[in-house]
Amino acid sequence: MVKINGKRANLLSAWWILVIIIIGSGLVAGTLLFFFNYANVSLAESEILANNLARCIFEKSVNANEVLDENTDFLNECSINSELFTGSSRYFVKINVDYSDSERTDFVKKYGANAYEKDCEITHAKIKTKYFSQCDIKKIKVPDEKGGADVEITASSKSSGRQI
Repeated sequence: MVKINGKRANLLSAWWILVIIIIGSGLVAGTLLFFFNYANVSLAESEILANNLARCIFEKSVNANEVLDENTDFLNECSINSELFTGSSRYFVKINVDYSDSERTDFVKKYGANAYEKDCEITHAKIKTKYFSQCDIKKIKVPDEKGGADVEITASSKSSGRQI
Protein backbone atom coordinates (compact mmCIF):
# COMPACT_ATOMS: atom_id res chain seq x y z
CA MET A 1 0.00 0.00 0.00
CA VAL A 2 1.07 3.50 -0.82
CA LYS A 3 0.00 6.74 0.83
CA ILE A 4 -1.39 9.34 -1.61
CA ASN A 5 -2.49 12.69 -0.12
CA GLY A 6 -2.43 11.22 3.33
CA LYS A 7 -4.67 8.28 2.42
CA ARG A 8 -3.76 4.70 1.78
CA ALA A 9 -4.33 3.54 -1.82
CA ASN A 10 -3.98 0.12 -3.33
CA LEU A 11 -2.40 0.64 -6.77
CA LEU A 12 -2.98 -2.95 -7.91
CA SER A 13 -6.62 -3.30 -7.08
CA ALA A 14 -8.81 -5.83 -8.88
CA TRP A 15 -10.33 -3.16 -11.12
CA TRP A 16 -6.96 -1.86 -12.21
CA ILE A 17 -5.79 -5.39 -13.10
CA LEU A 18 -9.04 -6.00 -15.01
CA VAL A 19 -8.51 -2.84 -17.09
CA ILE A 20 -4.94 -3.87 -17.92
CA ILE A 21 -6.11 -7.35 -18.96
CA ILE A 22 -8.85 -5.94 -21.22
CA ILE A 23 -6.48 -3.49 -22.95
CA GLY A 24 -3.78 -6.15 -23.37
CA SER A 25 -6.17 -8.73 -24.81
CA GLY A 26 -7.55 -6.10 -27.22
CA LEU A 27 -4.04 -5.33 -28.47
CA VAL A 28 -3.23 -9.03 -28.92
CA ALA A 29 -6.54 -9.72 -30.73
CA GLY A 30 -6.08 -6.74 -33.05
CA THR A 31 -2.54 -7.79 -33.93
CA LEU A 32 -3.60 -11.38 -34.63
CA LEU A 33 -6.50 -10.24 -36.84
CA PHE A 34 -4.21 -7.98 -38.83
CA PHE A 35 -1.35 -10.40 -39.44
CA PHE A 36 -3.37 -13.58 -40.04
CA ASN A 37 -6.09 -12.15 -42.28
CA TYR A 38 -6.44 -13.77 -45.72
CA ALA A 39 -6.31 -11.14 -48.47
CA ASN A 40 -7.09 -11.94 -52.10
CA VAL A 41 -7.11 -8.91 -54.38
CA SER A 42 -6.95 -10.73 -57.71
CA LEU A 43 -10.54 -9.94 -58.72
CA ALA A 44 -10.03 -6.23 -58.02
CA GLU A 45 -6.75 -6.28 -59.99
CA SER A 46 -8.37 -7.94 -62.99
CA GLU A 47 -11.29 -5.48 -62.94
CA ILE A 48 -8.93 -2.50 -62.83
CA LEU A 49 -6.82 -3.92 -65.66
CA ALA A 50 -9.86 -4.65 -67.86
CA ASN A 51 -11.39 -1.23 -67.18
CA ASN A 52 -8.15 0.61 -67.98
CA LEU A 53 -7.70 -1.29 -71.24
CA ALA A 54 -11.34 -0.82 -72.27
CA ARG A 55 -11.25 2.91 -71.58
CA CYS A 56 -7.93 3.33 -73.38
CA ILE A 57 -8.95 1.32 -76.45
CA PHE A 58 -12.26 3.14 -76.73
CA GLU A 59 -10.79 6.62 -76.31
CA LYS A 60 -7.87 6.05 -78.67
CA SER A 61 -10.03 4.31 -81.28
CA VAL A 62 -12.55 7.12 -81.37
CA ASN A 63 -9.77 9.69 -81.79
CA ALA A 64 -7.46 7.64 -84.06
CA ASN A 65 -8.65 4.50 -85.86
CA GLU A 66 -5.20 2.93 -86.17
CA VAL A 67 -5.30 1.60 -82.60
CA LEU A 68 -7.49 -1.36 -83.58
CA ASP A 69 -4.79 -2.86 -85.76
CA GLU A 70 -3.40 -6.37 -85.50
CA ASN A 71 0.14 -4.99 -85.15
CA THR A 72 -0.73 -2.64 -82.30
CA ASP A 73 0.89 -3.28 -78.95
CA PHE A 74 -2.08 -2.50 -76.73
CA LEU A 75 -0.05 -2.54 -73.51
CA ASN A 76 2.32 0.17 -74.71
CA GLU A 77 -0.49 2.18 -76.32
CA CYS A 78 -2.38 2.14 -73.00
CA SER A 79 0.69 2.87 -70.84
CA ILE A 80 0.60 -0.48 -69.02
CA ASN A 81 3.92 -1.90 -67.88
CA SER A 82 4.57 -4.79 -70.29
CA GLU A 83 7.19 -6.28 -67.95
CA LEU A 84 4.32 -7.50 -65.75
CA PHE A 85 3.29 -9.84 -68.57
CA THR A 86 6.64 -11.55 -69.16
CA GLY A 87 8.27 -14.55 -67.51
CA SER A 88 6.28 -16.12 -64.70
CA SER A 89 3.54 -13.54 -64.91
CA ARG A 90 0.60 -13.27 -62.51
CA TYR A 91 -1.47 -11.54 -65.19
CA PHE A 92 -3.19 -12.46 -68.46
CA VAL A 93 -4.97 -10.27 -70.99
CA LYS A 94 -6.81 -11.34 -74.13
CA ILE A 95 -8.16 -8.73 -76.53
CA ASN A 96 -10.59 -10.09 -79.11
CA VAL A 97 -11.50 -7.64 -81.90
CA ASP A 98 -14.47 -8.62 -84.07
CA TYR A 99 -15.14 -6.23 -86.96
CA SER A 100 -18.71 -5.83 -88.16
CA ASP A 101 -17.64 -5.52 -91.80
CA SER A 102 -16.05 -8.23 -93.94
CA GLU A 103 -13.24 -6.02 -95.31
CA ARG A 104 -11.10 -6.24 -92.18
CA THR A 105 -9.96 -9.44 -90.52
CA ASP A 106 -10.79 -10.13 -86.91
CA PHE A 107 -7.90 -10.80 -84.56
CA VAL A 108 -7.02 -11.87 -81.03
CA LYS A 109 -4.06 -10.56 -79.02
CA LYS A 110 -2.84 -12.33 -75.87
CA TYR A 111 -0.41 -11.10 -73.24
CA GLY A 112 0.91 -12.81 -70.13
CA ALA A 113 0.33 -16.30 -68.74
CA ASN A 114 -1.89 -18.09 -71.26
CA ALA A 115 -2.67 -20.84 -68.72
CA TYR A 116 -4.97 -18.41 -66.92
CA GLU A 117 -7.32 -18.40 -69.90
CA LYS A 118 -8.65 -21.83 -68.82
CA ASP A 119 -9.05 -20.53 -65.27
CA CYS A 120 -11.29 -17.79 -66.67
CA GLU A 121 -13.52 -20.37 -68.32
CA ILE A 122 -13.87 -22.19 -65.01
CA THR A 123 -14.55 -19.12 -62.89
CA HIS A 124 -17.10 -17.79 -65.41
CA ALA A 125 -18.93 -21.10 -65.15
CA LYS A 126 -19.82 -19.88 -61.64
CA ILE A 127 -17.57 -22.37 -59.89
CA LYS A 128 -16.12 -20.93 -56.70
CA THR A 129 -12.37 -21.39 -56.56
CA LYS A 130 -9.86 -20.20 -54.02
CA TYR A 131 -6.56 -20.78 -55.80
CA PHE A 132 -7.47 -20.07 -59.45
CA SER A 133 -6.93 -16.75 -61.11
CA GLN A 134 -9.84 -14.32 -61.03
CA CYS A 135 -11.09 -12.90 -64.31
CA ASP A 136 -13.07 -9.96 -65.58
CA ILE A 137 -14.54 -9.55 -69.07
CA LYS A 138 -15.39 -6.19 -70.58
CA LYS A 139 -17.23 -5.82 -73.88
CA ILE A 140 -17.18 -2.52 -75.72
CA LYS A 141 -18.40 -1.30 -79.09
CA VAL A 142 -15.89 0.88 -80.92
CA PRO A 143 -17.54 2.98 -83.65
CA ASP A 144 -15.86 3.96 -86.88
CA GLU A 145 -16.84 4.86 -90.44
CA LYS A 146 -16.87 1.21 -91.61
CA GLY A 147 -19.30 -0.07 -89.00
CA GLY A 148 -17.09 -0.39 -85.98
CA ALA A 149 -15.88 -3.33 -84.01
CA ASP A 150 -16.90 -5.34 -80.99
CA VAL A 151 -13.98 -5.62 -78.58
CA GLU A 152 -13.94 -8.17 -75.79
CA ILE A 153 -11.24 -7.76 -73.15
CA THR A 154 -10.53 -10.62 -70.77
CA ALA A 155 -8.20 -9.73 -67.91
CA SER A 156 -6.98 -12.18 -65.30
CA SER A 157 -4.93 -11.84 -62.15
CA LYS A 158 -3.59 -14.47 -59.81
CA SER A 159 -2.59 -12.88 -56.56
CA SER A 160 -2.22 -15.98 -54.49
CA GLY A 161 -4.20 -14.66 -51.54
CA ARG A 162 -1.26 -14.34 -49.24
CA GLN A 163 -1.43 -13.36 -45.65
CA ILE A 164 -0.77 -9.70 -45.04
